[in-house]
Amino acid sequence: MALLCFLFDLRNIPPPLLRTLKLCLLQLANYYAISQEKRTDSYSSSTSLPDRLALAYIHRIKHSPSSELKIAYTPRDKFSLRDFHHAVDNLPQDGFSHELGDLNTTAADQDVLWGNLFSNKALYTWSSDDVSKKVIAICMSPYNDIKALRRSLMDAADQCISVEFVILESAYILPDDRNKEFFDKLCDLENCVIRQYIPDTPLLHGLFKRWLEELKGDVEEPLQAVFHFKNAMFGSANQISCNLVATTNSIMDGFMPCQACRCHGVLTSTSTSSGKQKKWCQVSGHELEFSDIIENSIRIGKDNILFLPSFDGDTSVQRVSLPISFNVMERTNLASLDEGVIMGASYRVYPSSSEDDMGLDVSNAPDQNIQIFKGLCRALFNLDQALVCSSTCNTETMRDASFLCYYLLLPSQCGQMLLRRLAGSEEILPMPNMGAICDSAALKEIESCIQASLSKIAVKDYNPLDHERGFHMKLNGLVKESLQLRSIAPIGPKTSLKPDIPKSIPSPMPKISTRKENRTPLCVTEEWEQLVILDDSESPKSPSVNLTLKSDAMSSKFLSQSKPVDEKTTKILERLEPPKPKRQQKKDASAVLVNGVAGQMKRPLLPFDSNANLNLTQSQPLRPDFQKRKKKPKA
Repeated sequence: MALLCFLFDLRNIPPPLLRTLKLCLLQLANYYAISQEKRTDSYSSSTSLPDRLALAYIHRIKHSPSSELKIAYTPRDKFSLRDFHHAVDNLPQDGFSHELGDLNTTAADQDVLWGNLFSNKALYTWSSDDVSKKVIAICMSPYNDIKALRRSLMDAADQCISVEFVILESAYILPDDRNKEFFDKLCDLENCVIRQYIPDTPLLHGLFKRWLEELKGDVEEPLQAVFHFKNAMFGSANQISCNLVATTNSIMDGFMPCQACRCHGVLTSTSTSSGKQKKWCQVSGHELEFSDIIENSIRIGKDNILFLPSFDGDTSVQRVSLPISFNVMERTNLASLDEGVIMGASYRVYPSSSEDDMGLDVSNAPDQNIQIFKGLCRALFNLDQALVCSSTCNTETMRDASFLCYYLLLPSQCGQMLLRRLAGSEEILPMPNMGAICDSAALKEIESCIQASLSKIAVKDYNPLDHERGFHMKLNGLVKESLQLRSIAPIGPKTSLKPDIPKSIPSPMPKISTRKENRTPLCVTEEWEQLVILDDSESPKSPSVNLTLKSDAMSSKFLSQSKPVDEKTTKILERLEPPKPKRQQKKDASAVLVNGVAGQMKRPLLPFDSNANLNLTQSQPLRPDFQKRKKKPKA
């Protein structure tokens, strides 16, 4: 961003030109007020719109030969659109001097004029040092003392301030010798540039839009491009280097109503408590009553608020209602139409045969509507003209805007028409400077060579079906490359082949106590009875692992204990024999998995070991006999 100070020399600006300059300056301020609304970066969302505008003017004091410089608008912490408009509207209208002799200014007056602007009380203290500052001096008189002006510009260069002199040819013509002296004495300064223009209204609008880009700090460098030709255009050159710049920039569709507090004039914040909305002041944090709120307000941009005496209706942008209404305004010649003003998407237009749904006059038959449409299209095509229409509907956003939108209805030879949106004056970007034009004689020679080269390029009517971008060809090639690989199953969640034992269901194998304390031989015997004595009906229902390994390990563990084992337990351990092996049933993993999901498996008698093989062996342990042995009678 840059701080721009506009300095008008009202002694050299006639009233008609001053009105045009004031209009352009107000438009610049309006664009700047809404500029931050389009930005989506963190800077724009967390800070207010900084004030980077200043306005000063030079005018002659009444009944005095002297002139004075006055500062009409000084930058603040936050830009105020209302105050800037007020300063521009109150510029003096009678400052123009008709006599050339009245423009002469002494060196002392010149030092005072520029010293008031380039001082610690004005330009030097505005904004921070990291913001570049520029003075745009419009219609400065060449009759001013050049030496005094040069000294002021050199002092400004020490403060990193640049000055752009804009000389507009007004109602009178200045002598060439004075203009030449003005240019020669100042053109060597690095911080000074002098431009001379004819005060044409479109040119002035373009100038102010360029200054707007400097003000916002979003001056985009043009895109560099090269156009290649199959044949040489001139000599051996077969390409043209160019710069690409945008031609249009869309604006908002309307203004949003808002509420502001009377204490500070800022937007209110809203909070909901117990189903009731409350309004708060963002500065003081106090809750606001109904009488403390200004309701007749609209928000411009991010935080510029305009208070209105009355507010009728809702200016918020609404969704467009069908049918969309277009009003035909004028005809335009297609040969002279600047296609750079065409923006947005295009719509094909063809006649409707359902008039009742469109709300049209039912007296016209549908076929008559089609005939009128085709007759209009043929007539415009023969005239090489199009219709300019206006509507409040913005076809890009499909919103009913508060401002007019302009459209171009283009005819065609095939009986259909095309609707394109046209940019308004607020949406046109300044045209780039083409630079100096080459010699006309050399240009004619180049043109003749180019015409000969263009004759070698084929001439065809553009058909989009003959100009594929290559989307399908590229995607089909990628699919073919992928098909060369073998099929790869999608990687899903890992499926466990082990049956899940719910924690809520107790295991059929009773848990063996691992506590060594208070373990009597009777407890050991009861545990082994529960382990070995199983019901025959439950055995075949569930798979088991090799019980022999388990029993051998457990028996050796208990036998290794230091406590003696009674006779009953000894008999149990002796009757445990290896189970009879049965035929192993190999199950493939696909039998366990059903559609990628583990099939339901029966609950095992013993929990699976993490290292157990998937080939499960079903076995049925022997039933031991625990009957007490009869004692032999003593002889």
